[in-house]
Amino acid sequence: MLDIKSLLIYFLNLAILIVAIRYLAYKPVVRFMDARRQRFSGERAQIDQAREEAHKDKEVYEGLVKSARAEAEQLQHKRLSEVEDQAKAIVKAAHEQADHILAEARARVAQEMEIAHADMKNEAIELGMLIAERVLQREVKESDTRAYIEDFLSKVE
Repeated sequence: MLDIKSLLIYFLNLAILIVAIRYLAYKPVVRFMDARRQRFSGERAQIDQAREEAHKDKEVYEGLVKSARAEAEQLQHKRLSEVEDQAKAIVKAAHEQADHILAEARARVAQEMEIAHADMKNEAIELGMLIAERVLQREVKESDTRAYIEDFLSKVE
């Protein structure tokens, strides 16, 4: 059976085994687990910091996009107003050119009317002279006839 001496040897062996396991296995495992826990907490801190930086970068990016859109809209409005101004200038120039062409046409028409009026007057004088010669059956002086016809035409006008 078991005697006290054997029992003490068993307990001593058990104590030596516990101390040996504690120093040889438990402490390294605990140190490994602590190091792992610290590494994970450090990595988690880095991840949290990276998330914060990404969030800040996202906010900066959104601000830049917003300002770029506003700038593009301003530029678009500016360009649109420039185009409208150019269109107005083109329309104004076209109106001025049309007015100029119309004034030239009116001047030409007036000039041609004067020429036509003078031609008609000369034809009327010639016709009057021809009629007078046939009625009087003699030759009529052009200076006399012209004076009578011009007097008549001035009264008609």
